Amino acid sequence: PNEPYLFANLRAGLTHYTKEYDEISAFWSTNYVHEYYLLWENLGYQSSKAVIDTQLTHDLELRYAMDNGSYNISATVSNLFDETVYDNYGIQKPGRAYYLKFRYSY
Repeated sequence: PNEPYLFANLRAGLTHYTKEYDEISAFWSTNYVHEYYLLWENLGYQSSKAVIDTQLTHDLELRYAMDNGSYNISATVSNLFDETVYDNYGIQKPGRAYYLKFRYSY
């Protein structure tokens, strides 16, 4: 129960290297989950079953790496179009979210 039978993920991106070997990257991710039943499909009446709706979300990430990857900054927008999404138990997940990350590696 409560597992989708059809789902897909896609991630595409571009990377550009500057003369100083800095890296500028942009990524687009999308996730698709087809509708599915919350409980067993073969139990109960079809008309009274709880269904988790089809979900399609998009994420956008921009990243800048300096000094051969020692310093990194990235900005991400998750659920870009603020779609209504649910987990496997039908509980609504948070909507659009913004993330900013700094990383230092020696």
